[in-house]
Amino acid sequence: MATYDSKVIYRFADELYARADAIVGQAILMAALLGLVLVAGAHFLVPKELILTVMALAFSVVVGWIMYNSAERQAFKLRLEAQMALCEVRIEENTRSLGSRHGKEPGHATDSPSRLAS
Repeated sequence: MATYDSKVIYRFADELYARADAIVGQAILMAALLGLVLVAGAHFLVPKELILTVMALAFSVVVGWIMYNSAERQAFKLRLEAQMALCEVRIEENTRSLGSRHGKEPGHATDSPSRLAS
């Protein structure tokens, strides 16, 4: 049976934060590439029609903004999951220190809520 190791949860939280940052970075990169392709394509396909280039640029900005917001929402969910894991570790650490002040490990059937609260 595996034993509790808070380092695993800390590593998991770090990886979630790294994935969250990567998602946002990838969205920005993809939006920039999309914008470049659309604007360059509109300009080279119909070089005398400036309005198409401007429309392609505007469309790229709107799509880029949508991509960025979507990535931020996904990243927020990952960061929240990391925070929940860190919160659980903190609860365990606080509970363990509370039990050690009473001279025993918490979680025993004899522990009453009123005794643990003091």
